[in-house]
Amino acid sequence: MPDSIDAASDWIAVLADVHVGEERPHMIRHQGAPELLLAEAVEKIQQIGIGKTFLLGDTVNQGWDSEYTAAKQILEPIRSQVEPILGNHETQRGSFDDFQKSWGIAPVRQTMAWGMPALILNSAIEGLPDSKWHGRLDDKQLQLVQEFLGHHGSVPVAIFCHHPLKQTVRASDEPMLGLDNSDQLRSLLARHNREVLFLTGHTHCQSIVQRDNLICIGCPSLCYWPHAFLVGERMGDEIRLSTVKVRDDDYTPDSRASGAEQLIYRAKNEGEVEDRRHIIRLK
Repeated sequence: MPDSIDAASDWIAVLADVHVGEERPHMIRHQGAPELLLAEAVEKIQQIGIGKTFLLGDTVNQGWDSEYTAAKQILEPIRSQVEPILGNHETQRGSFDDFQKSWGIAPVRQTMAWGMPALILNSAIEGLPDSKWHGRLDDKQLQLVQEFLGHHGSVPVAIFCHHPLKQTVRASDEPMLGLDNSDQLRSLLARHNREVLFLTGHTHCQSIVQRDNLICIGCPSLCYWPHAFLVGERMGDEIRLSTVKVRDDDYTPDSRASGAEQLIYRAKNEGEVEDRRHIIRLK
């Protein structure tokens, strides 16, 4: 991977499920591990020379002000290029308004990614108990998706959302891991004339599934194994995706999590070779 941006390329990093502020060591990992892993990711992003970084939700663990403050402190070196997205964990104790106040940006908005029009969605649901982690797009957002696709009908687009479509990327068919109204969104995306890149987190599994024009990209978790993030480089009509692990050794701060010591757990989260390195060809 080059040390700096090539003039002909468009580099993007995608970080998912960082969980800054995690304080459940009996279940998960060493206290402060998410902050350590995020700092290491920021250092690697700077070394690569990436132009924009998307945070795919669950950046903070419960939505406390102190968690947002800690995350923003670590992200300060790349703050101007960060695109935060709401996940279900941001609303365990916080709200949509807390997210907007903390980041200074609306949860639902349009931007650009890889030179393509991009849409950022909010699949979080306020007021859920900690034992529930469903996701759903409200009617206003579904209407926005329809309008967005209609306006950009002749070009490829990218959509970023915390929850994946059910029965697409790995683990998305498990309870509460896919959008509750997946079928409604899927029917809208299927009508688009060009490629739709749908990037999501939530499952903690890396996975890429392409069905006709819809390319679903499940991003690896930074906080959980494989402690990695996704990098996408656009070169002409190709987007080249690769995985960057923030740890070069076998050390894992989630080694005490249930199943984390098992190879089958790690293999599920890492995905196959084609999930970790993949080329998307735009027509």
